[in-house]
Amino acid sequence: MWDNRCTMHYAVHDYGEAERVLNRITLEGEVPV
Repeated sequence: MWDNRCTMHYAVHDYGEAERVLNRITLEGEVPV
């Protein structure tokens, strides 16, 4: 697992007819595991 808050994301339009699914989760706190 990594800290993904500072990563730039963008969608690429090369999926053709396939459905693109995005699952987003949010964790509470910043305590190291």
